[in-house]
Amino acid sequence: AKAKVHLMAGAGGRGKTTLLLAVAAKITRGEPLPGGDASTPQSVLYISGEDGPADVLKPRFVPAGCYPKLLHELPSLTTPSGDYLSIIDHGKAIEQIVHETQAALTIIDPVTAFCGSHLDNNNATHIRAVMARLQEIAESTGTALMALNHLTKSTEASLVNRVLGSGSWTHASRIVWGVIEDQTLGHLMGLMKSNIGPIDPVDR
Repeated sequence: AKAKVHLMAGAGGRGKTTLLLAVAAKITRGEPLPGGDASTPQSVLYISGEDGPADVLKPRFVPAGCYPKLLHELPSLTTPSGDYLSIIDHGKAIEQIVHETQAALTIIDPVTAFCGSHLDNNNATHIRAVMARLQEIAESTGTALMALNHLTKSTEASLVNRVLGSGSWTHASRIVWGVIEDQTLGHLMGLMKSNIGPIDPVDR
């Protein structure tokens, strides 16, 4: 959804990055996503705190059938003054990059890598401030902003309540996606929450 903040959560190694690169490839080719219509090719901005663009992202992105010129990465994760990129402190700079690249989709992977060294991931006030800044960026630029997070290992709570850290991650997101591994069906992606559309009921 354009101009909205999405959250995607899953355990490590469940293919979240590979999945989003496949989505990004479709966007750069103008191909429809499931349930959608074809459009003109559009650009994608991928801000990664874990994987290098040259040795990890591009080798996954190219086989997915992307249009390479429309995938943009940051040249550096530090500012000219030497500070590590922070959503709160450098939100205007991120917003400017989204404007310059005209990104239809902006991916921040993982979002916790860009929340500043003083962030308390379990503090609702801290997380709401981060999410509010991301929503400002999404609304100002019109980009669909996808923030990646992780799930806890607990199996007691529902999936939407297993997102690592404060519940504000999910409360402040308009759409929350989950990625899980099923012993029978393999890797699955589905909606855990949506404030702008229905969620199909499931039997399991």
